[in-house]
Amino acid sequence: MIHTTNNNMVDGKYQGKVFHSGHFVTFDGSVYNNHIPRQQTLMSTQLSSGSSFKVNILQVPNSEYYNTVGTQSVGVQVGDHTAVVSVLDGKVTAYLDGELVVVGDGVVIDDNVKIVQVSESHYQVKADDEVTVDIFPFEDHIDVSVAADPSLCGNSAGMMSSCNGNYADDFKTNTGEILTGDSLNTQSIHEDFASSYTSSGTSMFSSILPVSNAGGYGLSTNRSNMVTETLQSFTEVESTIELKFKQEESSTGCQTVWSYKVDEDVFSTLVCDGKISIHMNGEILEFNSLLVEEDTWYNIALVWNNDTRLLSAYLIRDDLQMSSEILLIPDDEPNPIRPGGKMMMGWHNLVKLWRSHPYHPSYQIHLKLQLNQLFD
Repeated sequence: MIHTTNNNMVDGKYQGKVFHSGHFVTFDGSVYNNHIPRQQTLMSTQLSSGSSFKVNILQVPNSEYYNTVGTQSVGVQVGDHTAVVSVLDGKVTAYLDGELVVVGDGVVIDDNVKIVQVSESHYQVKADDEVTVDIFPFEDHIDVSVAADPSLCGNSAGMMSSCNGNYADDFKTNTGEILTGDSLNTQSIHEDFASSYTSSGTSMFSSILPVSNAGGYGLSTNRSNMVTETLQSFTEVESTIELKFKQEESSTGCQTVWSYKVDEDVFSTLVCDGKISIHMNGEILEFNSLLVEEDTWYNIALVWNNDTRLLSAYLIRDDLQMSSEILLIPDDEPNPIRPGGKMMMGWHNLVKLWRSHPYHPSYQIHLKLQLNQLFD
């Protein structure tokens, strides 16, 4: 933790900030890092009108090389109404009470509070002359600056603390404990201070869908990867894995859509020269009738039956054309889908640790991963 000796006031207002890679500046000028993904409260206070005013952020992992986070969404709640600005793969979207809106010259949130789009990369929420929230979206994160009148931030609580000119009490938890001296360190900032402002209950960001298609809820990867925790809670007898993906550009050779690793056994689903294939511990088996075209969404489902040793593959285009094929897995081969492994989806720079076929950055894997079918 560092305290800046610079004047943290501009035009009579205290400035608090959060910017790329989990860097925070409190209203009184303390600088610290918080690298745990979660939804957190930057400030919570009450306007002179009597309306409650809260600013939350959603922090998500934003690097495949380092353990860092970035702000993906910012929510401003005034009374019973909430405005949200979110960025995904460089696309900025805005919501008011869960509905998509075009901000433009201004959308009223509540009473005299509204959000305006100052420029393509600058949104602003202003509550009269009491508080201004500046939101700066980038391709993979959002920077946030909050300017608050002393009468407002003096009674606020959150990751930006309160403003009283005394940085020594900046790390005051939600329960009132002040971290200082020996009790103030990187671990206590994460586990005690930041954790106390982790939002609970109804989320401001529950209506955000990080998918660009109309397929419903899902996850999307772009220049990043996802690795699950160890999967144990499903049967080895029969399992189904289903996901939705699109190849945005054609590519030669084999590219991985997803893979599953148990111990040293790796099972991968590939697209090899336009055909769905699987890779099992050094051997590629092709589904010659399961053809993949670029810029087309597909649902793919793999069904494993341990008793028959049959692996059934189903490929459904977005126009509902379906093709299927079945492979017989020899008895001396390990079960491709069995408990105790981890699943990886997306593009990762260290994929050769798991497989010999890299992910391709042109793949958009929007995972309607039907783990409900996988679990008992």
